[in-house]
Amino acid sequence: MRSSYRLRTITDRTTLPNGTVLTAGQYGPAIGGQYPLGAYLEDYEYAAGFGDLDDHNGRFCITPEYPAGTYAYFVTVNDQLDPEYPYVLGPTYYGTVPTGNTGPGGGHNTIPGGATEYDPSTVGIAPLMDYPIVQVFPVPANDGINATCSRSAIQEVEVLDRTGRCVLRAAPLASMFTLDISSLSTGTYVMSMRTDDGMARRPFVKE
Repeated sequence: MRSSYRLRTITDRTTLPNGTVLTAGQYGPAIGGQYPLGAYLEDYEYAAGFGDLDDHNGRFCITPEYPAGTYAYFVTVNDQLDPEYPYVLGPTYYGTVPTGNTGPGGGHNTIPGGATEYDPSTVGIAPLMDYPIVQVFPVPANDGINATCSRSAIQEVEVLDRTGRCVLRAAPLASMFTLDISSLSTGTYVMSMRTDDGMARRPFVKE
């Protein structure tokens, strides 16, 4: 899904995306140097049809949990998989935000009585083992990274890059081992490990 927000074609920060003309005291800094185009939220504009998502950065979708469809927000990233405006929500919410859901003292709104609570075990979402007994270190790592599991042996290991592609595999069959990562490029990875108890995933950084 692509966001429908794009950088404005402006040479100065004297207007808002909706066309409002600012007074001299409200002008933003000159574009360039420390403040390139895109440094401010006001540098972006919504263009209907430019992408797949609406001005709230969402759309109606059919999901396993909502076979009749539901409205969903999306997390937007660029071609390099780095966060990109508007990130999760656009400047406005879809619908009306319940009182008490935001602001100081927020988070105390009452869940509607007709809301459906979903059990992950019934909707096909595989649970991940997330015990603190599985550790990877050091982080960041250089040529090698260690993994330990105090409860059982680690059967298989996959190292995933930030696109989810497997770039390294091993079958240590041990509760503690060192994995050679000298061939990997600098960046962020996830070590996915299968043990007798289930799956565990731990992120790490390769220097």
